[in-house]
Amino acid sequence: MKKVKAILNTFRVSAVPNHLFYPKLLHTRTLFSLKYFIVCVIGLSFLFTISIYTRTMPSKLSFYHRAFIRALGTYPSGAELTLKNGRLQSTYDQPIFLWMDRPNGTRMLLFAANQRSLMQKNDSVDSLVFLGANHVSLSYKDMKTVLRYPKTEYVVNKQTVDSFMGVMDQYLNSAQGFFYLIFFILLPFLYILSSFEAALATSIFLYFLFHLFTKRVHIRKSIQVGLHASIIPFIIGSILLYAFPSVHGTLTITAAILFIFQLIALYETYFSELSKKLAPHHHTSSHHHIRGR
Repeated sequence: MKKVKAILNTFRVSAVPNHLFYPKLLHTRTLFSLKYFIVCVIGLSFLFTISIYTRTMPSKLSFYHRAFIRALGTYPSGAELTLKNGRLQSTYDQPIFLWMDRPNGTRMLLFAANQRSLMQKNDSVDSLVFLGANHVSLSYKDMKTVLRYPKTEYVVNKQTVDSFMGVMDQYLNSAQGFFYLIFFILLPFLYILSSFEAALATSIFLYFLFHLFTKRVHIRKSIQVGLHASIIPFIIGSILLYAFPSVHGTLTITAAILFIFQLIALYETYFSELSKKLAPHHHTSSHHHIRGR
């Protein structure tokens, strides 16, 4: 309990860069700051993982699993598609569409086949998988790949689709449990690793930047200061990533906040006390100069 109180107290006095706490780090063991950083980041990684999991994973994964199986089950019983000599032939007198439900109530086109659609006509349906007369098209959002059929022969009918559906159902059941296990191991590890790398890289960069102006800055202390000053930026970044899952924008904002916090903290560590010492000296010198006149 005492250790928890010590960590909370350290967070309270060091969360925001200030001239009261940070100069004390010059006389504090680096191991103390490293332990504090590790505990805080492990706690943040756990909370971040739980928040992402409860918001998206269980319901969406199981929903898409069921929706995918239902979509395959709508394949017409009398339809048989044959790929032969690089061409698609169908016993069905109209295009085939397999629609999959989305969590928001809309539907997406999972699969479509039209033996009359040629590649050069560029009239492929906006489907994840589309079989045309002489090509297969794979699409997802703004990404699209179009390939010509191989010369091998292959038949798709209700029986092969049902067989594929059974295999995918078993695979997705197993993969879902394995995914959760990997998720709870990999995501916290990546969070901790990326946090440490970001804090370390920013600290080293600021060390070289400050070293251009004064030789008083030591790299070990710069890193130690960075460990304390990074916690609030990481909290803000986690909240932003949870609320606005635009990874590129969130990482940019977090990196900017991290840089500003560490910059101010390093200044407070080395220069706030120095500026205070110089201020009275400058005032006294001016006073004697006036009296001399």
